[in-house]
Order: sequence, then structure tokens, then C-alpha cells
Amino acid sequence: MNQYKMPFIKSGLFKSLIAAILLLITGRGISQGTDIIKLAFSDNSTFDITTTLGDKRPARFRVLDSSDVWDEDRFYLKYDLTSAAVLEGLEEDEHSPYHRYLFSDSLLNSHISDQEKINLFTLSKSTARKKLVGTFAAFTWIKSFTAVKSGFFFSMTEPLFSTDKTFAFLNITVYKKDKYTENLRDSNFGNIMLIYEKNKTGTWSRLRKVDRIFF
Repeated sequence: MNQYKMPFIKSGLFKSLIAAILLLITGRGISQGTDIIKLAFSDNSTFDITTTLGDKRPARFRVLDSSDVWDEDRFYLKYDLTSAAVLEGLEEDEHSPYHRYLFSDSLLNSHISDQEKINLFTLSKSTARKKLVGTFAAFTWIKSFTAVKSGFFFSMTEPLFSTDKTFAFLNITVYKKDKYTENLRDSNFGNIMLIYEKNKTGTWSRLRKVDRIFF
């Protein structure tokens, strides 16, 4: 009986081929993430939250160069959300994760399937803090809270993408430093949650922006 034999590939060539494939896959992911970050920071309306209490929108943005870890409660809650009593209890509790849950918004809930919510939840749990890199015209990287004398500065997650790459999520935390703020936690001002959708031509557009000020 004839047996098919795999063609011999030299070890070095095989390793180079695998490395090239991985670089291509990783490069596409990085490129998409960069596109979302550029889109967010090129739109002045992204930062309307900074003018809410009478302050001026920053002319240039300063962003911490370590990524934030995703809050998994953004995408999935282990509660029976079909129960009116459960919902009422979550809504009345100001510290409830329901107030961070994206899909309490009817528009977002209708666009994302239940399975995809679980996929995003699982993906968000695997994120870790890491060094952010890249050159962006709209903002400057800073290393820490101490690099800012006063005013607004920001941190952000890495963009998160749905399984089919048609939805992208980016969370930006807003800080404001003044003479009364002694550390990063004291300067926590608010939160900007951005959701983008890719259209048939491959262009990203903002589907929803959710602002929250911390009082």
C-alpha cells in the first residue's frame, strides 16, 4: 500500500515560516487597535466629559503608557437579567456592576448576540496590564501620575474586538490633577466607554459613547 510522505522542510525554514505567519496575524491586530485609538483621539466629542463641570477641553492629551485591565462586568453579568425583581435591585444599588454593564443599553443589546457577550467577557478576563507603544499625533505618552503638574490626563485599555471583528470597544479613564490630589486614585474624574462598528466598506464609525463622572 502506498503511503503519502510529508515533504521535508528544513527546521530553520519552517521556524521562519511560522514566525512570518504569526507576525502577519499580530500585525493586523495591532493595526486595527491603532486605528481605533486614532479614531477616538481625533474626535473632539470623545472628550466632552472634560467640559461638563466648566473646565476647558485639553488642547493636547497626556496618556499613561501602561494599559488598563478590562472590567469583565462590562460584557456579562452572572445575574438573571430577565427577572424584573433582580433588575430593580441592581438598578437601585449605586455600587451595582449593572451600572457598568454595556448591554443595559437597548441599542448595544440589540447589536451583540448573547454568545458574543460571553465571548467578550471571556476575552476581557484574559487581558493584563502592559506597556503601550506607538506614535500618535493627538497625544503624548506619560509614565506616571507624577509626570503631570495639573489638569487632565488619561489612561486606556487596549481595544477589544468582537469575534467577527465588526465591533470594537475602547475604555478611557479620565483623571484630573490639582493641588488637592495626592495620588492617582484621588485624581479619578470619570470614564469614557466607546463602541465602534465596522461598515460594509471596512470603515469604523462610532456606535455609542457612554460617559460617567465619578463624584
